[in-house]
Amino acid sequence: MAHPHRNPLVAAVLSLGLPGAGQFYTGSYVVGVFWIAIAAAFWYLGNRTLAPASHVLAAVSAYWSAERLNQAGRRRRR
Repeated sequence: MAHPHRNPLVAAVLSLGLPGAGQFYTGSYVVGVFWIAIAAAFWYLGNRTLAPASHVLAAVSAYWSAERLNQAGRRRRR
């Protein structure tokens, strides 16, 4: 089965807005749920430093996830 190409920038922007959304876009559902839980916990606890940081870290994670997915797809096509 061929892996679809996923744009890393789209994945990053999605997770920047809603942590975990970019992971869902790339198909990494478990990691997406993890980021949703982490961000929700930080916002609930009122941590004004870690809550926004969780958005940035989720965006970086989503970007890398899309890059790995695309590289795996390129290797399989060879």
